[in-house]
Amino acid sequence: MNLAIKAVGVNLADSDEYDEIFAALKNPIRRQILLVLEQKGEVSFTNLQQAVGISDTGLMSYHLKELASLVEQSEKGKYRLSQTGQAGIALFQKVETQRNQTGIAVHRELEKMVGQSFSSLRF
Repeated sequence: MNLAIKAVGVNLADSDEYDEIFAALKNPIRRQILLVLEQKGEVSFTNLQQAVGISDTGLMSYHLKELASLVEQSEKGKYRLSQTGQAGIALFQKVETQRNQTGIAVHRELEKMVGQSFSSLRF
């Protein structure tokens, strides 16, 4: 995990940035905002709002305010990930990859167990 975080140039060990990242990743709308920015780079408020599927501009502004340390605005006024936001995405993707791998392994084990149970049954 530290490799992904160090790769984007943020040292999280000495700061409260972990708290900011975890607070942001806890909310599904904020995760979606971060993922859109990660995929698209710089995005205008309107395009980001449409990509996330929020019609209420106040709600979108609220979530962007909550992401203040993870999202920044360019000189053109477009939103993009800050270095902390990039570290947050790297952390999120690592957790999701691990979760998917674990889920696949559990699914395979269940298939083995269920398959053995059904093969031992005689009708």
